[in-house]
Amino acid sequence: MIHAYDKIYLDKARIALGRMLDFAVYDLQYDIEEFFNLFIHSGVSARFEIGEFWTGWALAYYQWETSMRFVEIVQYVPIKEILALYSPYHEMDIRQFVDKMNALYTAAKPETNLKLLRQKAGLCQRELAELSGVPIRTIQQYEQRQKNINKAQAEYLVMFSRVLCCEVEDLTEKVGDRASLL
Repeated sequence: MIHAYDKIYLDKARIALGRMLDFAVYDLQYDIEEFFNLFIHSGVSARFEIGEFWTGWALAYYQWETSMRFVEIVQYVPIKEILALYSPYHEMDIRQFVDKMNALYTAAKPETNLKLLRQKAGLCQRELAELSGVPIRTIQQYEQRQKNINKAQAEYLVMFSRVLCCEVEDLTEKVGDRASLL
């Protein structure tokens, strides 16, 4: 399921999650990676993702996620590497940070979700094109990130998901443009 979040919710969520991490690391003396892993595996991050929102320090015991896509990103970019970006980026426009995160994520995960799912299904690009009805050139462009699959026609995503036996959101990339993280 794809969620659209109200800008006010996102702003409050970012503030609460930032305070939670600050409290966990500096007051409770958690190692940032240890705490982050506890949060991710606690299941509370999934509840937070669907819009359940807590305020204050209670988040420190469960949650850390600055955006709804952060969980996917940190599977490829270590949290300590992201934390190290604070000093050079904290006074810059947020879009510069997002661009940097996109670059780190893309470098760490060179294969697109479409390509990974296609390969897992044991299909070549031509077979996927024939089964889905999507032109082979379009598939190539999505897999090479020449086209942003997050902006694909809904019809294409549905056809891919049927052929690859996955959800539409499994095909989308977790980063790709500034608007997706802001």
